[in-house]
Amino acid sequence: MLKSIAKLVLAASVAATAVSMASPSFAAKKAKKAASCVPLSWCAAKCSGNVCATGMWCGADGKWHQGVTGCVEPFCTPKC
Repeated sequence: MLKSIAKLVLAASVAATAVSMASPSFAAKKAKKAASCVPLSWCAAKCSGNVCATGMWCGADGKWHQGVTGCVEPFCTPKC
Protein backbone atom coordinates (compact mmCIF):
# COMPACT_ATOMS: atom_id res chain seq x y z
CA MET A 1 0.00 0.00 0.00
CA LEU A 2 2.81 2.40 0.83
CA LYS A 3 4.50 1.70 -2.53
CA SER A 4 1.31 2.50 -4.45
CA ILE A 5 0.92 5.82 -2.57
CA ALA A 6 4.55 6.67 -3.31
CA LYS A 7 4.02 5.90 -7.01
CA LEU A 8 0.90 8.06 -7.07
CA VAL A 9 2.72 10.99 -5.45
CA LEU A 10 5.62 10.58 -7.88
CA ALA A 11 3.28 10.52 -10.89
CA ALA A 12 1.45 13.63 -9.63
CA SER A 13 4.68 15.55 -9.12
CA VAL A 14 5.96 14.61 -12.59
CA ALA A 15 2.65 15.71 -14.14
CA ALA A 16 2.67 19.00 -12.22
CA THR A 17 6.25 19.70 -13.32
CA ALA A 18 5.39 18.97 -16.96
CA VAL A 19 2.37 21.28 -16.88
CA SER A 20 4.30 24.11 -15.23
CA MET A 21 7.08 23.90 -17.81
CA ALA A 22 4.69 23.71 -20.77
CA SER A 23 2.53 26.72 -19.95
CA PRO A 24 3.97 30.25 -19.96
CA SER A 25 3.93 32.14 -16.71
CA PHE A 26 1.33 34.78 -15.85
CA ALA A 27 3.95 37.52 -16.06
CA ALA A 28 5.01 36.40 -19.53
CA LYS A 29 1.42 36.48 -20.75
CA LYS A 30 0.91 39.96 -19.31
CA ALA A 31 4.16 41.27 -20.80
CA LYS A 32 3.23 39.86 -24.18
CA LYS A 33 -0.22 41.44 -24.09
CA ALA A 34 0.93 44.94 -23.12
CA ALA A 35 2.72 46.51 -26.06
CA SER A 36 5.30 48.92 -24.76
CA CYS A 37 6.20 52.14 -26.51
CA VAL A 38 8.73 54.95 -26.34
CA PRO A 39 7.38 57.82 -24.21
CA LEU A 40 6.35 60.99 -26.07
CA SER A 41 5.96 59.20 -29.42
CA TRP A 42 2.86 59.41 -31.64
CA CYS A 43 1.15 57.16 -34.19
CA ALA A 44 -2.04 57.21 -36.28
CA ALA A 45 -4.79 54.66 -35.55
CA LYS A 46 -8.14 53.54 -36.97
CA CYS A 47 -7.12 54.40 -40.51
CA SER A 48 -9.32 53.93 -43.57
CA GLY A 49 -7.74 54.91 -46.86
CA ASN A 50 -5.98 58.25 -46.42
CA VAL A 51 -7.89 59.29 -43.28
CA CYS A 52 -7.01 58.21 -39.74
CA ALA A 53 -9.71 58.73 -37.12
CA THR A 54 -7.51 59.03 -34.05
CA GLY A 55 -3.95 59.55 -33.01
CA MET A 56 -2.28 57.54 -30.28
CA TRP A 57 0.41 58.87 -27.95
CA CYS A 58 2.78 57.08 -25.64
CA GLY A 59 2.68 58.11 -22.01
CA ALA A 60 5.42 58.03 -19.42
CA ASP A 61 3.99 54.70 -18.23
CA GLY A 62 5.03 53.04 -21.53
CA LYS A 63 1.44 52.47 -22.69
CA TRP A 64 -0.47 53.81 -25.68
CA HIS A 65 -3.23 56.36 -24.98
CA GLN A 66 -5.88 57.62 -27.39
CA GLY A 67 -5.56 61.18 -28.63
CA VAL A 68 -8.41 63.49 -29.59
CA THR A 69 -7.66 64.34 -33.21
CA GLY A 70 -7.28 62.41 -36.43
CA CYS A 71 -5.28 63.20 -39.54
CA VAL A 72 -5.25 63.03 -43.33
CA GLU A 73 -2.36 61.66 -45.38
CA PRO A 74 0.36 62.91 -45.96
CA PHE A 75 0.14 64.80 -42.66
CA CYS A 76 -0.24 61.72 -40.45
CA THR A 77 2.32 60.30 -38.10
CA PRO A 78 3.41 56.69 -38.80
CA LYS A 79 0.58 54.18 -38.48
CA CYS A 80 0.37 52.04 -35.35
